[in-house]
Amino acid sequence: MSLGDPLPPRPRPRKISRSDAAFWRITGPLAFGGFSTFALLYSVQPLMPVFAREFAVSPALASLSLSATTAVLAVAMIGAGAVSEVCGRKRLMVFSLAASSLATMLAALAADWPTLLGLRALAGLALSGLPAVAMAYLGDEMDAQAIGLAMGSTSPAARSAACRGGSSSPRSATIAAGGWRSRRRGRSGSSARR
Repeated sequence: MSLGDPLPPRPRPRKISRSDAAFWRITGPLAFGGFSTFALLYSVQPLMPVFAREFAVSPALASLSLSATTAVLAVAMIGAGAVSEVCGRKRLMVFSLAASSLATMLAALAADWPTLLGLRALAGLALSGLPAVAMAYLGDEMDAQAIGLAMGSTSPAARSAACRGGSSSPRSATIAAGGWRSRRRGRSGSSARR
């Protein structure tokens, strides 16, 4: 082979089949990732009346705690695919869940309404990485016979979380009844209010 000859094509890595142990090692975490995405997105839904009261905003403005996240998520998903081509799909999905979790935890510490909305918008930006690239990641990793089951296995968890919307969680109801900051301050009921 001389210097001018083209390189031989690289062999394609073997794709994962249904019978491989790696199949469930990939689809299981992606299912939990889909569930987590919706849980982080809709976690504020049962708290909207509390936000209206605590921050002295109208119910319509309180709903921005969910709308801001959803709007930023929708727009950011457009570019998330391109970002995944540069940094890698798996790395982007892991970063997406970690960063959105951090933004959601920081939102619980927000002292004022604009800070809360900003952190919720940041959570939407961070969340965009997982749903935007998860199916493409499965397409890259799974063989043709496994792809349908893999995609079908990851979707029910996300649909379940979307249907629940966070509002049926007993923990959410407890926090809403005792003030949304009551768990952080270690108090409950009206003593947690300002």
